[in-house]
Amino acid sequence: MSVICARSDKFLGWKALGVAAAMYFALTGLLLYSFPVFLPFLCKAFGWTWASVSWANSLALVVQGLASPFAGMYVTRFGARKALAAGGTLYVLCFIVASFHTQL
Repeated sequence: MSVICARSDKFLGWKALGVAAAMYFALTGLLLYSFPVFLPFLCKAFGWTWASVSWANSLALVVQGLASPFAGMYVTRFGARKALAAGGTLYVLCFIVASFHTQL
């Protein structure tokens, strides 16, 4: 039995752009730019100063910027699928380690 696939002539680029924009907003917009929302609660919960918590966030952004070229080289060498898997694994491990962090 043969199955004939119907070819769709619809342009799906706008849907792909919408999904990519939503993902970018969720990852960058909610995680990166929501820091000022959580800052007072972090300071109150742990008794830290605004300067020390902000310094830690700034350091994280600098490290991210310095690691970006290496991430690009990794994607070029091993492909996007392996890079996403490695990055996701590293992300989860860092969150697990950060959950035990209670002191500056």
